[in-house]
Amino acid sequence: MDQADLETRLRKLAQEMPYPPTPDIAPLLRPTRGTAVRSRFPLRLAAGAALTVLLLCAALFAVPGVRAEIVRFIQIGVVRIFIAAPDETPLPTQSHAPATATLNPIQGGAPTPVHRPLSLNPAGESGLQEAELKAGFPLRLPAFPPDLGLPDKVYFQEDGPTVILAWLDPQQSERVLLSLYQIGPGSILVKKMQPEMQEIQVNGQFAAWTDGPYLLEIVGGGYRETRLVEGHTLIWTDGDITYRLETDLPLEEAVRIAESLE
Repeated sequence: MDQADLETRLRKLAQEMPYPPTPDIAPLLRPTRGTAVRSRFPLRLAAGAALTVLLLCAALFAVPGVRAEIVRFIQIGVVRIFIAAPDETPLPTQSHAPATATLNPIQGGAPTPVHRPLSLNPAGESGLQEAELKAGFPLRLPAFPPDLGLPDKVYFQEDGPTVILAWLDPQQSERVLLSLYQIGPGSILVKKMQPEMQEIQVNGQFAAWTDGPYLLEIVGGGYRETRLVEGHTLIWTDGDITYRLETDLPLEEAVRIAESLE
């Protein structure tokens, strides 16, 4: 929506809004003999004007195009989901990546599809206990599905700090079934550019379910990584820890996994 269209909608909405009756306040403002000038602006008029502003804002947010101009992003922990793309960030127009989830740990480099053969020697590979000690917060593991077991791969990234847990397909050792990011409070910022997004709840708290293709940018410390994401991602928080679950599972199963962390 360009500026002219936005201004036209605002003018139209303003004309349709009922304005509260305006009383004659001139007599109230005239000073009486022997008394100081006092302003007695009626409180009900001020309240009516405030209500009109609130109603106008509500009406604006009800218009999808206007809402996109006003609300540019939603923040969940360290993840910032852009409803409208930042001017400086180009968006992918097409992708032909295969539909199998794979791991792409946080590291520098050019944009690459998230769905690609898994590199078994990415930077930051670690043991589970070692990663937890370095992260400085307890790592939580899914209890669902019951036979999931411990992660096959663990990666620790200092910025964030971030721990990435990966479960591999027993039949295809280079295919990742699940990758769970646990990101602590710090300098890292994860930006998602215009994904398809559904607002949901995890453990009664606001969460988001996103679908690709979209551009993902991770900024932290002295590096910036950009890549394309094709699959589903569930984003939620618990305390000051941000969780990202990348998976090809449907939404219902992803939520069950998120709510089973212990």
